[in-house]
Amino acid sequence: MEISSYQDAFILLPMAPGTHTVELTFVPNGMGIGVIISALGVFFSVALIVVTRKKHQERKAEEEIKLDREEDS
Repeated sequence: MEISSYQDAFILLPMAPGTHTVELTFVPNGMGIGVIISALGVFFSVALIVVTRKKHQERKAEEEIKLDREEDS
């Protein structure tokens, strides 16, 4: 079925008289790339959180080792 515009504001679907079920789907231009960019943003945010926590834990462990050595001296 061909979709055309009506008065530059509406969608016109020519149909025969009777009962019909019409389903319209709209996917804007750039939707795919937008989803990819958003997914990459979430991935890199989670990766940054994981790396930051790991470095923090390593520094904390190093400080504890240093304090234990100072107490033993």
